[in-house]
Amino acid sequence: KSWKRPVWLLLLALSLYILVNAKAQMLLAAPGAVALLLAFCFYHRPYRYDLQAVQGLVALALCGALLLSAVGVYQSDRTQDSVSQRHTMWQAYFYGIFMISDDPVGDMEALGVDTAMAADIGKYVDFSEGADYVYPPLSQEAQTAFYDHVSMFTIIRWYITHPAKLWYMLDHAAKEARELYTSFRVYNGQDYADLRRDSVNGLNLWPGWRPYLTPGSFLGYVALYGALLYLLIRRIARRDTPPQTRMLCALPLFLMVTGVLQFPLSVLGNGFADNQKQL
Repeated sequence: KSWKRPVWLLLLALSLYILVNAKAQMLLAAPGAVALLLAFCFYHRPYRYDLQAVQGLVALALCGALLLSAVGVYQSDRTQDSVSQRHTMWQAYFYGIFMISDDPVGDMEALGVDTAMAADIGKYVDFSEGADYVYPPLSQEAQTAFYDHVSMFTIIRWYITHPAKLWYMLDHAAKEARELYTSFRVYNGQDYADLRRDSVNGLNLWPGWRPYLTPGSFLGYVALYGALLYLLIRRIARRDTPPQTRMLCALPLFLMVTGVLQFPLSVLGNGFADNQKQL
């Protein structure tokens, strides 16, 4: 019945609202969430034009709420003076970019970062008092010497100008993501034997199956997602495809876009740290 369709739309919007508000990095999923909501609205339209107009207005209002809420979560988590922002910047550079750079000191000079901090390259961020750093990560000295010169834009720009390094990091993340852990993880060159490897409650089967069902390289993900994208777009483009089928094709497309956008963030924002947690 036509009155049930707005109810399904509201339930879909609620689930998308929970998803995009789960974490600051889910801001990148917000445009896909809006596209999915609009696809379900206009392909699952009522037979009556007056209900279709009302449903369209409701969908637009829900899309606006989704975008505003996702931006609000991102802003609250990524303010310049927040610990989270500084944690991300430190990991991205000292536990990522500078570790794989062919000329880390030269990159520090190009960014305007104090080259004395080269001694901190490869150190996992530790905000506790007494940690061994040139400048404590939360100190004003570190703010002046490092944080004032970097941003997410400088991270993206560095990887764009170093595509081979970006591929290396994405391939590293693909390998790390094959196994799930409950504890925070660091660079895979360290021994994990003494760290917790307990299965997550309720997911006891998936951690065991995951290494055998997921690609072990970034190229494997490119091939898998490329094949799925081709099949879905081909199905949508066919003239004899029913509207309901096109609507359902939007769901895996949304999931794929969300995954593709989240994948680089695990290395762009954290370097070698906690890739399993991020993915």
